[in-house]
Amino acid sequence: MAICNFCNQDMSAEGTITCTGNAEVKFPDGSKLQSLPYNPNYGDENQTCHDCNIKRGGNHHPGCDMEGCPKCALDSDVVQLWKGVPQLISCGHLDIECTECGDVVESDNPDMKLCETCALEAENE
Repeated sequence: MAICNFCNQDMSAEGTITCTGNAEVKFPDGSKLQSLPYNPNYGDENQTCHDCNIKRGGNHHPGCDMEGCPKCALDSDVVQLWKGVPQLISCGHLDIECTECGDVVESDNPDMKLCETCALEAENE
């Protein structure tokens, strides 16, 4: 059993249609865009996402490796280059820069402002 922290549903349950807690994606710059629904170009209408188990037309659970980036979807050059929409978890739009050194903060917490190295240095001061 894997419970989604955003909608409290069991992601492995067959009855999961959509993640009700992921209607929009919040980006580190403060902008928000509507989540892209799961809509594969293959399979039948009962096709479910292989990673988070939502049904066609539903919103993925956050962190799903099949969720497309809505910011990338707005850029037709990116869509053409990728022959589709890049994955939200790896496109870079969710990256948070460390306020001290500019490195990427490795965290799912959007309130985290320091990378691990700078956080350790601040703790030791």
